[in-house]
Amino acid sequence: MGAFRPHKLCRVVLALLLALCPTAAFSEVTVRVDDAFTHVNLSPFLQYYADESGSLSFSDIRELPGHVWQTGGESIVTFGFTRSVYWFRFSIEGEGWEPLLLSLRNPGFGSIDLYAMTGGDVQVLRTGSQSAPSNRPLRHRYPLLPLPEADASETRQTFYLRARTDGSFYMPLTLWSQAAFFDSDDSSVALNGVYFGILVVVIIYNLVAFSVMQRTALAAFVGLITSFGVYQLAVTGLAFESFWSRWPGLLEAVPIFSLTFAVLCLYALTDDVLNLAGTQSVARRAMQAIVLAAAGCVVGYAFLSFADILPVLLTMTVLFSAAVLLTGVRSGILGNRFGFYFSVGLAPLLVGHMTRAATEFNLLPASFFTEHAASTGLILMILMLSFILAAEARRPEGRRILPIAPEDDATPGQRRTAGLEGMVAERTSELENALKELSQAHEILKEINTIDSVTGIKNRHYFDTIFEQEWKRASREGYAISLMILDIDHFKSVNDTYGHLAGDECLHEVANTIGGVLRRPADILARYGGEEFVVVLPYIENENALYLAEQIRKRVDLQPMQADGNELHVTISIGVSSVTPTDQDDRKDLIAAADIALYEAKNTGRNKVCNAGQLTVHEGSSAAS
Repeated sequence: MGAFRPHKLCRVVLALLLALCPTAAFSEVTVRVDDAFTHVNLSPFLQYYADESGSLSFSDIRELPGHVWQTGGESIVTFGFTRSVYWFRFSIEGEGWEPLLLSLRNPGFGSIDLYAMTGGDVQVLRTGSQSAPSNRPLRHRYPLLPLPEADASETRQTFYLRARTDGSFYMPLTLWSQAAFFDSDDSSVALNGVYFGILVVVIIYNLVAFSVMQRTALAAFVGLITSFGVYQLAVTGLAFESFWSRWPGLLEAVPIFSLTFAVLCLYALTDDVLNLAGTQSVARRAMQAIVLAAAGCVVGYAFLSFADILPVLLTMTVLFSAAVLLTGVRSGILGNRFGFYFSVGLAPLLVGHMTRAATEFNLLPASFFTEHAASTGLILMILMLSFILAAEARRPEGRRILPIAPEDDATPGQRRTAGLEGMVAERTSELENALKELSQAHEILKEINTIDSVTGIKNRHYFDTIFEQEWKRASREGYAISLMILDIDHFKSVNDTYGHLAGDECLHEVANTIGGVLRRPADILARYGGEEFVVVLPYIENENALYLAEQIRKRVDLQPMQADGNELHVTISIGVSSVTPTDQDDRKDLIAAADIALYEAKNTGRNKVCNAGQLTVHEGSSAAS
C-alpha cells in the first residue's frame, strides 16, 4: 500500500466541494466592451479545461458541465511543458462594439483554434506556428485572430479556444480593438528597431576591436551577442515575419541552434578572460560537460521532438549560467579583481535568461517582467561588459589581471586598479555617447526614408521597397494583389486660390480620409507624388478592390476639408488594377494599368473609379468642377 499523500486528499475534498457548489465557484466573468474599449489582458476572464487525450471535439466541450471548468487567475496563462490539449472559453458583452482582435504574444505557439457561434452556425478560425502564413486569417508575426462579429440582436457572445503546442505552454492572450492593436504594434516595431540596431552597432564595434587586438575574448563576445540576438529575433517572431515565413519549422530549430551556440561562445569567453586553460578546477570540468550536453541536444533534435529537446537545453543553459557566475566570483575571491567585474557584467544576461527559463518551466508566474527579462538582461550585459572587455583586452598577455594570489606590493596593485577603473569609465562614456547618437540617427533616418513630411503617411521610397516585396511574395504564394492610384481633382486650383499652405493641409486631410477607410494591417498607403496617392492591397481580388475604392471616393466627396481656415470641397479620381502575379509578370505593368485607368477617370469627368482592362466606371454623384 502506498504512502499517505495529504495533497491528494486535499484535491479530492476540494473537487467534492466544487461539485456541490458549481454556481458559486465557477461563476462566469464577462469582458465588457464599448466604443471606448482599447485592450484588456484576457487571462482573468478565461476558464479552461485540460483535455489530456486531445480527443474531445467542440461538441463534446460545449456539453461539459460548468463545474469542470477552472479559472485562469490574474497572471498570464502558462502550464509549462505539457502534451495536453487545453480548451478555453470567454464571453464578450456589449452593444455595437467595433471589430476586435485576439492576439497571442508568442510566435512559436503551435496551434490555436477559435470557435464562435454566428447565426446558429459554428465558425472556426485557425492560426499558430504550425499554420502557413497564407492559411492564417491575418498575416502577422503573432498568432492573430479577428473575432467574428455578433448578430445585431446579440449583446453577448461566448467564444471557445482549442490550444496545443510542442514548446512551453505560455499563452499571453490580449483582446484588442483593431485601431489600438495596430497603434501598439507600430510602437513595438519601432522599439525593436532600436533594440536590434544597438546589437548591430555593438557587434561591429567589437569586430573592429578584435581585428586590431586579436583577442579570443572579443570574438567570443561577438558570437555571444549574435547568438542571443538571433534567438530574440526568433522568439519575437520578427525573423519569421521578415525572413523565413515559408519555413515555419525554423521557429523551433533556430532557438535550439542559437542557444547552443550561445553556450559555446560563453564558455570560450569565460575560459579566455578568467584564464581557466591552465587550471583543472571542478567548475571548468563541469562547464565542459554542460557544453558537450548542449551540443548533444543539437544532434538529438534530428531524432527527437522539439518538446523533448527544449526543456533539456534550457536546463543546460541555466546550469551553465550558474557555473559561470560562481567561477567568476571564486576568481575574484582568490585575488583576481577582474573576476568580480566579469561576473557583474554577465549577471544581467544570466539572471534574465534564468528568469525566462523558470517561466517556461512554470516555476515563476508569467508577467511583463519575465517576458522581457532575457532581452533586458542582454542590453544591460552589453552596456557593462563591452567596456570591461575592451579595457582588459588592451593589456598585453603578460599584464592581464589574472593572478590567483594577491599582490605583495600594494602600491603597484593600486595603480593597476586605478588604471582599469579609468579605462572602464572612458569606454562607458564612449559607448553611451555612441548609443545616444545611434538612437537619434535611427529616428532621423526613419523619418527621412519612410515618412512623407507633408501628409505624415509613407513616402514613394517606402512604397517602391514594400511593393517589390509584396509582389515577390504574391508571386511565390499565388495570391491576388490590387493597386489603386488616386489623384485629387483640380488640385492646382486649390494652390492658386488658397495658397500652398492650404494645399499642404488639404493633402494631409485627404491622406487621413483615405487611411480611415483602410482597416487591414496589410494595406499600404503612400504618397505617390504631387497630389497623387497609391494604395497596395494584398490578398484583395478586383471586385473587392473596386468596392473599397468606391468607399474612399465617396468618403472624400462627402467630407469637407479644413485647410488654413478655409472649408474646401475636393474630389478624387481613382484607377484600379488587379492581378494574381506569376514569375513572368512585371509589377510595373500593374502600376501602368492603374495609371491608365486613372487617366480614363480624369478624361471622363473626374470623381470616378475606373477599372483597368474593362474600364468599368463607377460614377460619382457629383462631377468635379
